[in-house]
Amino acid sequence: MIVIISDAFRYETGRYLYQKLQEDAQCTATLDAMMGVLPSYTRLGMAALLPHMTLEITDDFKVLKDGAVQKITNLIASLDFIQSEPVSDVVKATSYKLFFISEDNEKISSECMYVADKKDVDPQKRIFRLRFTFKNRQYDKSKKYYLVAYDMKNDLEVLRYDVVMDIAFANDFGFNV
Repeated sequence: MIVIISDAFRYETGRYLYQKLQEDAQCTATLDAMMGVLPSYTRLGMAALLPHMTLEITDDFKVLKDGAVQKITNLIASLDFIQSEPVSDVVKATSYKLFFISEDNEKISSECMYVADKKDVDPQKRIFRLRFTFKNRQYDKSKKYYLVAYDMKNDLEVLRYDVVMDIAFANDFGFNV
């Protein structure tokens, strides 16, 4: 069995491949499409994997989830995620490591692991919570920070999501003691 899952694989191209595969007597081909997000913008598509009601892109290309960039306000943060599709014959289970980084690629949080192996078709049953602990230091609100996820099988980054670090009390509560 061969499954092709491709980002930016145009439907017309997929349909052409499907027709060519059907011409082969030894091949049984099926073609399925998945709904994507519009506009078809990678950062927006990756953000669509997070639980949300609405997604939007600002003029400076920030992705807003439910009208706001995710804001981290504490050195310990619990965040909810959703496994976007149930595991099936087409969608295989995989493992991810998630953590936060600065714009300089400095790791600023603990690493969390998630095994995406839920088979339940009910999306509510595929929601999970991860707890991150951040480095106890001052964070510059003018700098960029990201939540990143890596597929553990091939160590490829599969998600990069903008966050704002707005921690009022860190690094000795700002008193320089």
